[in-house]
Amino acid sequence: MFNCDLKINGYINKPLVNGYLNISNAQMPIYDTTIKNLLIRFKGKNIELESDGKIYNSDLRIKASAKNTLEQPFVVDKLDINSDELNLDTFIDSLTKIPTPDTTTKMTGASNKKSIPFSISDIEIKNGSMNVKDIIIRGLPAKNYTSEFKLGKNMLLEINKLWFDVTTGRMTGTASYNFSNGTIKANVSALNVDSNEVASKLFDFKDQIYGQSNGTIIMTTRGSTEEERIKNMSGYVYFEIADGKMPKLGSVEYLLKAGNFIKSGITGISLSNLIDLLTPIKTGHFDSIKGNFAMKNGVAQNIEIYSKGDNLNIYINGEYDILQQYADLRVFGRLTKKASNILGAVGNLSFNSLLNALPGFKLGASDKQSLLEDLNKIPGVELSDQKYRIFTVKIDGKINEEKFVKNFRWIE
Repeated sequence: MFNCDLKINGYINKPLVNGYLNISNAQMPIYDTTIKNLLIRFKGKNIELESDGKIYNSDLRIKASAKNTLEQPFVVDKLDINSDELNLDTFIDSLTKIPTPDTTTKMTGASNKKSIPFSISDIEIKNGSMNVKDIIIRGLPAKNYTSEFKLGKNMLLEINKLWFDVTTGRMTGTASYNFSNGTIKANVSALNVDSNEVASKLFDFKDQIYGQSNGTIIMTTRGSTEEERIKNMSGYVYFEIADGKMPKLGSVEYLLKAGNFIKSGITGISLSNLIDLLTPIKTGHFDSIKGNFAMKNGVAQNIEIYSKGDNLNIYINGEYDILQQYADLRVFGRLTKKASNILGAVGNLSFNSLLNALPGFKLGASDKQSLLEDLNKIPGVELSDQKYRIFTVKIDGKINEEKFVKNFRWIE
């Protein structure tokens, strides 16, 4: 439905418009948009707009005030967007469909460029705000999203004072979207977030790390789909966890299941006995876990994770392909030989007897140069300390499957 009462005066190329325009129950299939109500009031030098509807299955309520002129750029002095539920992933997908000078030229040809009535370069937003009760960010549910934003003549959408509650904590930071080339940038800090939820949803690194995490995510990417954005993702991530768990990569019980033990003569009974003895030591629990990695084209590179626990300290390095969920990692660990305070004297004797039965790897001259630098990064390591056993494990395979542990070796 369309209603209007407009008075237009002045020159044809610079008219002065007064009155109102009202549209209800309108469809815009190209943008998957339904306008329930749109009211535009032209009042002297100003335009006031109120609208509510849906775009890509997300509800939006918009209030705006702008200058009452048809001259470009159209200047929006204030724009407030509110939503009860918004899927940010599909919302970002829709940004690539908004016309720019480049896309209109491709659609119509350079000679017809002036006939296109609208592109994002024709709009300038001086002061914007966005508030969402429930928001989905790459499948990660979040609440109470707030931000401020502006859009300049350079087609750069800048988002500041970004804030939202997620899992057990919150994230804050800044972001931007460049309409001219589709580049997305984000600089976000995390406080007390659930590390497994964040790692699972953002990086497809499922059930590998637990605990409340603080950290920083700095990312740059581009693409019209989520898969393209992951493939083009580059940046840096840092995190730290107090009182955390790594039930697979940080668990000697789990890592001991490497297939090379069967080949090297360790019987299933002996291995089972050792795992039973290790279980009460809780080698997958750590007082602190700290890590960082660089992102390049969707691959986490130069991964470094440092973990400190009562009986086991770990250092992990390598890389991880997010789209393929493929890990190429090396785990280095320092495991206590003194388990008598947990297992008792008899249990400690059995524990060390079984440890001694596992295959070892003696450092030769060529090995020392390649391994010592990494071994020395194990928190608290001292290679000459006889109270501990040093080991290394090769991880090579899909991290969300069960056959990624390739070998386990004691370092002698």
